[in-house]
Amino acid sequence: MSTDESGASWAKKDLPFMIAEVVGVSSDLSTDWVSNGGTIEVAWHVAVGLACGVPYIPTKEQHMRALLWKMGGHWDSSRYTSADTDSRGGGNLKREAYLDLFDLVSATIPPIDENEAIDAWQVRAIRVRRGQSKFREGLMIAYEGRCAISGSAARPVLEAAHIRPFSAGGTPSISNGLLLRSDVHTLFDLGLVNITGDLVVEVSSKLAGTEYESLNGTEITIPSVAAWKPDRLAIAERYGQVLARDGSTPGR
Repeated sequence: MSTDESGASWAKKDLPFMIAEVVGVSSDLSTDWVSNGGTIEVAWHVAVGLACGVPYIPTKEQHMRALLWKMGGHWDSSRYTSADTDSRGGGNLKREAYLDLFDLVSATIPPIDENEAIDAWQVRAIRVRRGQSKFREGLMIAYEGRCAISGSAARPVLEAAHIRPFSAGGTPSISNGLLLRSDVHTLFDLGLVNITGDLVVEVSSKLAGTEYESLNGTEITIPSVAAWKPDRLAIAERYGQVLARDGSTPGR
């Protein structure tokens, strides 16, 4: 199913969140979806199953089989299950089952522009980031439809960015998110545009001479509602990780 090399680096525990974003499932209870040990819980199957028109039926293996069939796939026991895979409540599902389901649900959404030549992976990435997720909808309200860093109000290219990623225990809560223009989001992910613990933008010297240089030293826009303001601890943690990785202040 999934032949895209980018999928090779995705952890099993991240895939349920990616699938949920594509099908537009609310992530309010996402902390119940994946256990500390990485097991995908029944709660995720219930939520995503309802969104796909496949009510949960025990066990998780049987439900995954039904989900794949519903989305146009087929069941492959050797690829999707393993007696050596730890799983609670039955259904020893491998990572590949969730990876293929992600491909299938992504394929059900029409391309952004069918007249534009675009790589299949790019289409999937845009769908996940810009899709009709509750996370993005919440950030659009909190940030009043403007990029927190650039101030852009071009709504079609505004994306939900996570401060602390899923793989590091982050949740799709408003305080763990930023509404960013797509290009700024990419640079934020790459550590080329950063935010300090004081909520000041710091642009890497690698972007010197570009239009992004003017953002350096500006303060980000934050929501007026206290509960929606970005988690400063998570911001500082991310900034510190960039410093440790690069070995110097990103803006130098």
